[in-house]
Amino acid sequence: MSTSLSARARQKLRKLLKGRFLEARKDLLAYAFDASGLTYLPEAVAVPANAAEVAAILKLANEENFPVIPRGAGTATTGAPLAVAGGLVLSLLGLNRILEINPDDLVAVVEPGVFNGTFKRELAERGLFYPPDPASYEFSTLGGNVATCAGGPKGLKYGVTKDYVLGLEVVLPTGEIVFCGRRTMKGVVGYDLVSLIVGSEGTLGVITKMVLKLLPKPPATASLAVYFERITQAAEGFLALVKGGLLPAAAELLDAVTLQAVARFFPKDWPEKTRALL
Repeated sequence: MSTSLSARARQKLRKLLKGRFLEARKDLLAYAFDASGLTYLPEAVAVPANAAEVAAILKLANEENFPVIPRGAGTATTGAPLAVAGGLVLSLLGLNRILEINPDDLVAVVEPGVFNGTFKRELAERGLFYPPDPASYEFSTLGGNVATCAGGPKGLKYGVTKDYVLGLEVVLPTGEIVFCGRRTMKGVVGYDLVSLIVGSEGTLGVITKMVLKLLPKPPATASLAVYFERITQAAEGFLALVKGGLLPAAAELLDAVTLQAVARFFPKDWPEKTRALL
């Protein structure tokens, strides 16, 4: 692999990050894959601890002309956080603080390396709730969720990540640190730059801080399983539920083929004529 990280760039990164600039192959291997199954070994990995270090890295990347690939926990199934063309992987796991949880304003300020599951548990202790729940929420970061606009089963009732991002601190490719958005529920003045950044997967800038909207924790939750002899009955039943004004937090539909697969690993505890489970 031809290198794009010059000796001068490496020296500056070593000085900036000290032991948080990784070059040894054994260290780089941990950043060479994601959940896609693809593998691309980066030339080096930077683990900044704050926005100022991120800004310095991006400014240097412009000066020395090397690619930077932002990375969260590496749970993507697309290869997005991989150094496909070489360059520097920018791990944001070092920015991992919950800076503020405000139960009065129903907002929180967090850094991108905070894990979604960790955040949910902190909120639950305070009677608060952050709905976005991608399948990987226990081991994916909030920064990664925002960068990909992650959704989840609760999107049915509560929406997806973009519906809970009020403001963002972003380091632009030039190294400038900017804040866009607000800390209030209502915000209708000016350009909606937050919506532009959410889901942009690091192509427009690196997110270093997020202001997130919270909700009061639901007083109770319950799960209900309904069995149907035809899949069309399941679809009709769900539509009747929604039209009747009962919108569940989440809904899953298992067809006959899926139920057969489940029965190979778990006891079959549904009626014999079941062809769909809602």
